[in-house]
Amino acid sequence: MKLIVLRGKKFAGKTKTLTVLYRLLKYVYAAEPFNYTDLGGEHNDFRVTLLIDPHKICHQFAVSKVKVGIITQGDYVRTEHAVDKLLQAMLEDGCDVTICACSCKTRQKKKPIDSIKDFLHNQGIDKDIEISCQDSLRDKVIEILSALVNML
Repeated sequence: MKLIVLRGKKFAGKTKTLTVLYRLLKYVYAAEPFNYTDLGGEHNDFRVTLLIDPHKICHQFAVSKVKVGIITQGDYVRTEHAVDKLLQAMLEDGCDVTICACSCKTRQKKKPIDSIKDFLHNQGIDKDIEISCQDSLRDKVIEILSALVNML
């Protein structure tokens, strides 16, 4: 599994960016969602796995569809919806690429980014791309979509 981490402080727009990306993939590129899980919270966080035909996004011929996971919850490390548990669920779904949010300003002793790094290390996965959440929504979506295309 390859990983794209959208990192930013609380209320930086991570969930909104990933929600726009999800809708773009689903409605414009005809991605087929399965295992959609509503994680609740004040931002309506969710996790979903999408089946995507790479030809529809980047005009590359592919024998089969790829699985892309999206996780908008990236604030916690010791709860039911801890980021490492959500990443494990994506691994179990067989995701080829997962895009996850990661809060970088928390009061927790163990930070979400540390939890992600531990998960990657334990699974033998290298983090491919980290994107900062400081640009405009449009720029963030384009940057994530571009990174995704390069991974397909």
